[in-house]
Amino acid sequence: LADREQMERARQRLAMEEKIAARKAKKAAALKRKREAARSKDAKAALARQEAALDDEADEERKQATAALNAAEAAAVSALDAEKEMLRVRHEHERETESLEHTLQSERRRQRLQ
Repeated sequence: LADREQMERARQRLAMEEKIAARKAKKAAALKRKREAARSKDAKAALARQEAALDDEADEERKQATAALNAAEAAAVSALDAEKEMLRVRHEHERETESLEHTLQSERRRQRLQ
C-alpha cells in the first residue's frame, strides 16, 4: 500500500512538472515569435525580459503545486494515523470485552459449583 501511494505521489508530481513545462514552452514560443516580429530594440528587450521571467513564474507555480501536493499528502497521512488509532482502540476494546466475558463465565462456573 505504501509503495502504491509513493508511486501515485511520484506520478502526480511528474504530471505537475509536465504541465508546468508545457505551459512554459507554449508561453516562451509565443514570446519568441513576438520578439522576432517586434521592430524596436526596446520592444525586443522587453519581450526578452518576459521570456527570462518565465523561469521564475514556473518556479513559483512549482512551489504552489508542491505545497498543494504536500498538504494533500499530510492530510492522507493524518487520516491513516486516525484510522490506525481507531483500529487500536477497537482492538483494545475487543480484548477488554473478551476478558470481561471470560471473567463472567468463570464467575458463573464458580457460582454453579457452590
